[in-house]
Amino acid sequence: MHTHTSHGIESDAMLRFHKSPVSALEPFYLPSPFVVNGEPLLLASLVSADENGWVVWWDLGTKRPLGTWRAHESTIVTVQQMGIHWDADVPQLHRNTFGKLLTHGRDNCVRIWDLFRVSSFSSMDWNLCKVLHKTRDTARNPDVYEIPVNALNFCNVATRAEMIATPASLSSESFDIYVVSNHRLERLHSNVDICQILQQNQRSNETDENRKFGAIMQITWTGDFQLAVGYESGIVACIQLQERHTQVVWIDSSHLTHPILGIVSNLDRVFTCSASDRIVVNSLQTGKTVAISKIKHKGISSLDVTINNSICLVSVTTWDGFSRIYRYDEDSSAAVDEALKGVFIPWTKLRRIPPKVIPNFKSSSNHQTIDLPDLKGRVIKLSKTQNGCNNALVERSDGQSKMILRSSEKRALTRYAFVGYQDGRVATYILCDS
Repeated sequence: MHTHTSHGIESDAMLRFHKSPVSALEPFYLPSPFVVNGEPLLLASLVSADENGWVVWWDLGTKRPLGTWRAHESTIVTVQQMGIHWDADVPQLHRNTFGKLLTHGRDNCVRIWDLFRVSSFSSMDWNLCKVLHKTRDTARNPDVYEIPVNALNFCNVATRAEMIATPASLSSESFDIYVVSNHRLERLHSNVDICQILQQNQRSNETDENRKFGAIMQITWTGDFQLAVGYESGIVACIQLQERHTQVVWIDSSHLTHPILGIVSNLDRVFTCSASDRIVVNSLQTGKTVAISKIKHKGISSLDVTINNSICLVSVTTWDGFSRIYRYDEDSSAAVDEALKGVFIPWTKLRRIPPKVIPNFKSSSNHQTIDLPDLKGRVIKLSKTQNGCNNALVERSDGQSKMILRSSEKRALTRYAFVGYQDGRVATYILCDS
């Protein structure tokens, strides 16, 4: 375990299981025995996935797996907890799907797994659905049902409440919407084509060819019936789903010609990244661009956003294998453009500490750098915690309700940064209060 601290972040641990490059990470929130002002708090665990289809569910307290299983026959593109979404630091739970995990692989399948069930939402009592064996040879899958999807491109799958958005079964330029209802999957919208919708609604002389956006690369929910979709062409579109038709709310072309590689919605803002070196921030309501930052590292392959003590942190992993965290501020005097009020301020650069004994490494001529391809970061994720979970108001709900948290319990409820690496390891960091 490392103890190095840098600018509000502390190295925590290195998790080892995967034999293939890590391809996806997801903080997975569990009920906890803690409350603040009578409200139950959630405890973060972690789900990691790799290019060989394996999933590991990690206990962040013990740094050991709660379960391991092979979920897909090839690379896992998406892992996402169902039944929860966050409004800043306030979690919204959905009873029908809380406790389920969605995985999406390049084997053309989306699978939904039952990991735990809440027996009482008033007391947040819960139990594991099935004991998951911890070794590869005896790994046994949790309960599951699945959806066949198009995996011709690397588009993710996104879920909110009981809704699931997937690439369309027949076209890479369209998407489908499913709902989980009574342990069944129903398709609500089929083959939604944004270019076709714009063509039907256009009042200009634009041709069909000018309306082609290319394959869908990224999709995320921005509201209960609203999505942001990123395309191969660099276009980002915000879509409002309605019962009889779909409305295009706004379109942004700040990334034009660079495929969209990441979309995150937070605090009435939509953050996007692409194969360029740009991070763009748009107003969720109007689509107005409020920030464009060139971070000078092309190919932003992973993007996430969290709020840490009222500070907006934006994390990225780039094609050079490094992970970086920026502080995003719309009230900064550093803004140089009145129209673009948001600025990105470098916060920290995450460096994985290599082992002391490194076989077959190559050093540069000046002996200042080490060429270690397996140390390249692939994906970064930031966890969330509820407002007030790191102060003395946090109590236990098991009869010792006035007991102030011990330091170890506070640590278990803190915010994390996770980085998945090319060699299959996952580094965990703690986002400090200061």
